[in-house]
Parts: sequence; C-alpha cells; structure tokens
Amino acid sequence: MNTASLIRLLALGAIWGSSFAFMRATAPTFGPPLLIELRVAIAAAFLTVVGFWLGKRVDWKKDWRFFLLIGFVNTALPFTLFAYAALTLPASLLAIFNSLAPLFGALIGAVWFGTRITRTAALGLALGVIGVSGLTYESISHATLRGGPQQALLAVLAGAGASLCYGLAANWIRARPQKVDAFATAQGTLWGASMLMLLTFPTWPLPVTATTPQWLAVAVLGFMCTGAAYLLHFRLIADIGVTRALTVTFLIPVFGVLWGILFLDERIGPGLIIGGPLILIGTALANGLTLRSLRSA
Repeated sequence: MNTASLIRLLALGAIWGSSFAFMRATAPTFGPPLLIELRVAIAAAFLTVVGFWLGKRVDWKKDWRFFLLIGFVNTALPFTLFAYAALTLPASLLAIFNSLAPLFGALIGAVWFGTRITRTAALGLALGVIGVSGLTYESISHATLRGGPQQALLAVLAGAGASLCYGLAANWIRARPQKVDAFATAQGTLWGASMLMLLTFPTWPLPVTATTPQWLAVAVLGFMCTGAAYLLHFRLIADIGVTRALTVTFLIPVFGVLWGILFLDERIGPGLIIGGPLILIGTALANGLTLRSLRSA
C-alpha cells in the first residue's frame, strides 16, 4: 500500500467515524426519519452531479428494483436504526456496533452460500458476541442517564440491527447474478433510499429549534460522510483491493470514539475498553483478515 492509499484509508476511517458524532448531535432535533432523508438526498444529489461530470451512466429502467431493494436494506433502514440509537447511545458505542457489519456478513454468507465456518471464524463469531454482550450490559447499566433500561436496550438492538442490515445487503449484492457498476449502485441506492424515506413524511418534526451548527452538521453528514465517503471507498477498492479496503472497518470505531471524546465529551467505560477490541478481533477472525492475507492481497 503506497502513501497516497494509506492517507485515503485513514481519511475514510476518520470521515465515516465522524458520522456517528454528527448523528448524535442532530438526531434529537431533526428526528431519525427527517435526518436520514436529508442525509441521503444530499448525498444522492452530490453523486448525481459527480456522475454527470465523470460521464457515469445509471440504467434506471433496468435496475430500479435493485436500487430500491438495496437502498432499503443497505441505506434507509440501517441509517434510520443508527439515528434512532443515537437518541440514546453515545457516538463511540454506535461506531463500535458498526464494526459488527463484516462479522454479520460472514455469518450470513456461511448460511446463504453454504460456506464452511472454520474454527478461526467460529472463534471470531464467539468473540464478537461476547464483545456485544459487554457493551449491551454497560449501556443498560448507565441507562438512567439516557431514558431508562428499556430505551437503552431498544437502542442497542437498533445498533446491532443496523449492522445486520449491512451484512445482509453485502451478501444480497454478492448473490445477484447481474452485477451493477459500483458507482451506479451507490448513486442508485441513495436515490432509492431517498424515495423510500419520503414515505415517512407524516412523522417528520418541524426542526424549528435547529441551530446553524446543526444544519451545517446535517450538510456535512450528507456531502462528506456519505457522498464523498462513497467515492473515496470505491477509489480504495480499485487501488488496493477489497481485502485491504476492508481494514477501514477497524479504523471507523477508533475515530468514532476519538470524535465522541473530543467533541461530545463522552467517556470511555470498561465495557467499551473490553468489548470494543473483542468485536474488532472477532470481526477480523470471522472474515479471515490476517496480516498474511493483507500481505498477499
């Protein structure tokens, strides 16, 4: 991996890690449905402009069903679940839950495609479950400050459910016989998610109390954390391959915790210290991501 790719990888981890802090700061004012509609619509518009400039074409007539399906499973639903969880849980914990996505992907792939789960992968899955259990216990034990144990449990389930959606969507795309260009998939699914989120219009609050910094945070969430991040991610896959690009999964929680501490005054509890690394190690083992695989990628 050359220096330019390493910088892009670190930048992507920092950008995606910051998205949880932005959601934590804006979800209570905008509400999850409106916040996610703004996020995906801004990102979709941004990628449309970029696609026009780059001469990228999207076959809407042929792939609109695929865009709606993946837009729901990979974008609209998990984004909304994370925004709901952000009403209760700290941004650092949300970033840790996001790292479960490859672990869920490996488990679903084993069931879907009949791939044999090796002992190493089984160990990884077990470590991931233990890590999530520790984080869940800590969240509920401190729930008196954030809506009570029941609300904390629902938020934990929402965070885990969002990562489950990512794992499901990844295998859905893998199983599709007709492949769609990565850029077209990003642009199409974002527009699909935007159309689907319009169905939640009756639940949208009027963000009359939103401050200028909060509106700016929403704009950054759409332009940078979604639109620009997609472009950066696809560039990394093209330059260094899928396996090495997957290492961004381990950078996201690192930066997510860092931004939460620096800008939201969050603290690091024992559950995060113990559970976080267990989830990261478990994810690596479940996906066969080792130093040897990275060298040979």
